[in-house]
Amino acid sequence: YGGEELAVRAMKAGAMDYLQKGHLAADTLSRTVIRAIERFRMQERIEEQRSALERSQQRYQTLLEAIPQMVWTANPEGCLEYANRRWFEYTGLALEDSACMGWDRLLHPEDRERTRIAWNQAAASGSVFEIEHRLRRAADGSYRWHLVRAVPVRTGAGEVTNWFGTSREIEDQK
Repeated sequence: YGGEELAVRAMKAGAMDYLQKGHLAADTLSRTVIRAIERFRMQERIEEQRSALERSQQRYQTLLEAIPQMVWTANPEGCLEYANRRWFEYTGLALEDSACMGWDRLLHPEDRERTRIAWNQAAASGSVFEIEHRLRRAADGSYRWHLVRAVPVRTGAGEVTNWFGTSREIEDQK
């Protein structure tokens, strides 16, 4: 944009400061216009970044729904924060019923203790959680083998902030 066009667009966008009529220093108007243009440009950049973030979130969400496995995220303690549609279809649980180890009711009784031990070890050490165990399918109540894997998401300082996990049925391989 040219300077004049930006100034007009900035004024229309409400980015211009109010100037009192009367005695003004010679450079007051030019400084005000420059500040308005800078604010306008910054607002445009913010809007472009917001739009890019929304597009990125939409792509991420679409990807998670396209993956044929159950996909989930959990907080550092293991409480589910997100699960894709496949999780809900398979388990029949609502997110709030799955949160904070509520999903362990889906585990075959013989697999519960070793799964808890493996999760606690991974959570304590911040290492990858990986286990094969049986989960109850809501559609027919049968237990089917799954390979579950979760990786910790860390801050720059190494602190675990979240877990990203998948669960893939491996009944046919077993």
